[in-house]
Amino acid sequence: MSHRARHQLLALPGIIFLVLFPIILSLWIAFLWAKSEVNNQLRTFAQLALDKSELVIRQADLVSDAAERYQGQVCTPAHQKRMLNIIRGYLYINELIYARDNHFLCSSLIAPVNGYTIAPADYKREPNVSIYYYRDTPFFSGYKMTYMQRGNYVAVINPLFWSEVMSDDPTLQWGVYDTVTKTF
Repeated sequence: MSHRARHQLLALPGIIFLVLFPIILSLWIAFLWAKSEVNNQLRTFAQLALDKSELVIRQADLVSDAAERYQGQVCTPAHQKRMLNIIRGYLYINELIYARDNHFLCSSLIAPVNGYTIAPADYKREPNVSIYYYRDTPFFSGYKMTYMQRGNYVAVINPLFWSEVMSDDPTLQWGVYDTVTKTF
């Protein structure tokens, strides 16, 4: 084998090791770093979303607890005023409705003559918890809200409240995706 043939034969592996190998290695390291960074941000966002969900559910429970202490006649102006005063103290509760099973009788603002019977709950848990997701009712006409019922009281929650999370970490970047309008 001549010297030139050996030189050409070694040129290809030389190019691979001197040029392509460092490029491939740097791309592989960049991929691993990006994957790790995305996983960290997703984990942080998931924890923030869970914390926010717990806060919203806690407020719904507190509203139900306060409303159940009412001792007067239901769906009277005094009862509606009491429900309105209860929800004014909570950030994530838009409305409070008095109901018997899935028949909504009155809210803090309106009392339909015959009430409103809502379709069966999307989620039920014994003894008396029902959750209705994305329902358009006469109480919030034109808006699909989440209705969380415990006992005879239903807390109405704007679905966007579940997804609005905040952090003081400037390295986290994400957006909120609205599943109804399918936009960020």
